[in-house]
Amino acid sequence: MTPKERMTAFLSGQEIDRLPCCPSLGETCAPLFGMKTSTYYRSAECMAEIEIEVFNRFRPDGAGIGMGLRAMPEAMGAKVGYPDYGIAYIQEPLLKDYDDIKHLRRIDPWRDPCLSMILRANQMVQDAIGNQVAVSSGIVGPFTLAAAIRGFENLLRDIYKNPQAVHDILAVVTENNLRYIDSACSLGLGTGIGDPVASGSMISPEHFREFAKPYLKICIDRIRKWTGSGGRLHICGKTKNLWNDMVDCGASILSIDNIEDLEEAKQAVGDRVCLMGNVDPVKTIKEGTVADVHREVRECIRKAQNNPRGFIISSGCQIPIGTPGANIQAMMDAA
Repeated sequence: MTPKERMTAFLSGQEIDRLPCCPSLGETCAPLFGMKTSTYYRSAECMAEIEIEVFNRFRPDGAGIGMGLRAMPEAMGAKVGYPDYGIAYIQEPLLKDYDDIKHLRRIDPWRDPCLSMILRANQMVQDAIGNQVAVSSGIVGPFTLAAAIRGFENLLRDIYKNPQAVHDILAVVTENNLRYIDSACSLGLGTGIGDPVASGSMISPEHFREFAKPYLKICIDRIRKWTGSGGRLHICGKTKNLWNDMVDCGASILSIDNIEDLEEAKQAVGDRVCLMGNVDPVKTIKEGTVADVHREVRECIRKAQNNPRGFIISSGCQIPIGTPGANIQAMMDAA
């Protein structure tokens, strides 16, 4: 089966030739193909080139270029740093005062240089390999976007000192997310959500329910309206106390960080959602041997292959820069 045939059959409950495998790759693969990440970030052609190279070499069961953690904050006016061999980062918080909330930009994805570049890159990928693999463009969850433009420590302080201001920020970034979802889905792209700062390692379940969950649900509802599916939801770190809330948001696929146990997730929410994960991206995929990768993929399969709503093999989070290509290949071979 082609990856597209495999995932189409998998999502409709039909027989497939093997479990799907979708390691979390993206811009971190640019150096693997001889390209600086700083070059990758500044060109739709370069983004598309790397994504096509990744697919042709490893044949994962999904493809596409997401907005990453920096694109939406940059579109809203944040200053972003672009190291030659590293992930782009926010240089300083955009929102320094509550009075500035009313001035936050409402974006038009097709008019913004960064977001339109990502959309165009996905069109190129779709044109090149869309007959073989489904192409999607993931977004960043509202709580993480709020932390990016306000500053994480500031946002945590705001939760206690000025919760209404936090909701005001979240309303703006959620509106901007909906605009991007509409633009991506109108091109026939799928989309999912990563909301790493909404982690149980960062905030309490009570704060998740107040400040993250409602806005995630709004985004997932819009994805479902376009695609008929709630897409993938990934939150980094400890999420065991959030699993039911994450499923309540409407996600169709729950991506589990390697810090958590797939078997426990299966017992807790496996009758409600497809599970995805969760090979350790650093200790195993980057720093381990090919045998280590095979061993951990097998262990993930042992734990979750009989999940009632299905299982997709993946890394617990994004695979880092410097990961040997042989170990990425080993993950696909193990599947």
